[in-house]
Amino acid sequence: MIFALLLACGGSEVVESDVFDFEVRFAAWDDIGEEIVVATDEPSPALHMIDPITGASRSIALSRVPTDLSVRGGRAAVGHVNAASVVDLATAVTTTAAIDDAGGGYVILPDGDFAFFIAQLDGSAWAISITEGEARPFTMSGSDRSLHTALHPDGRQVYGTHSEVNPNDVYGWVADGGTLVSTGQSPYHGDYQFGSSIWVPSADRLVTHKADVFHVGAGAGELEWIAKLPEPPNVWAAAGSEAHDRLALAYRTHEPIYVYSLGDLEMLGSLPVDLDLEILSDAVFMDGSGGVHALVELGPHEHGLLSFPASEVP
Repeated sequence: MIFALLLACGGSEVVESDVFDFEVRFAAWDDIGEEIVVATDEPSPALHMIDPITGASRSIALSRVPTDLSVRGGRAAVGHVNAASVVDLATAVTTTAAIDDAGGGYVILPDGDFAFFIAQLDGSAWAISITEGEARPFTMSGSDRSLHTALHPDGRQVYGTHSEVNPNDVYGWVADGGTLVSTGQSPYHGDYQFGSSIWVPSADRLVTHKADVFHVGAGAGELEWIAKLPEPPNVWAAAGSEAHDRLALAYRTHEPIYVYSLGDLEMLGSLPVDLDLEILSDAVFMDGSGGVHALVELGPHEHGLLSFPASEVP
């Protein structure tokens, strides 16, 4: 269930926020259903699918606590301790594969018949066969326990960076059946750090935690630095739309959501966020009409949805 709440932001602006009766652990955008997918363990393990425009929601129970979430093409990959699941968001059909002694893990869900599980303990990698429900170990170049990844919109290329090692580098892979094949490592050529997260909001843009923007080529070795954006000082979440030529960047607290042109990176304006709200990590999304939606913390253990329709987005 979702409860409605009206919040005044930026003085005269009034936007609608929805308060959840569950806590957000991880969130991702489903491009097929045009929904926000939330993985939670409170009050019980589940996926919640939220239509940010209508406010309609539905849920699918999970058998285990989630450790990560990746969504693509109407499916969700969910990491667990010693297991990974792939859930069809339309039918709720779930395939779960056991991964002995792996601990918790990150998940990557490209197009095709495999999801991927990266162990948080040591960076060991497994391919999860969606059709067979089996986990197969493989060697993944550049993987370690601090890896943070972003899936390219083509559904095949994967980019990753480390929060503990080589913070100036980004690694690339391409999904090839039941493995991720390395496409190289970026050359360092400037005063920047990728930090703890990266985003690929369009086919040719990569955004870093430090608000640096790169042109994306065919692999990690073909990244080309373009610009450092003036705001926000650090990026907590990013979303983009090639169709609407928009890039939305958010910091955690006390900052609006900044809106840029995705093409020339000109700042177009900002969306007001109440100072009492805290935007959750990796939790800003842009819908097919150009509206912007952010998951926020309203108070201790209280999360909600802050939405701006396309008509309010600069």
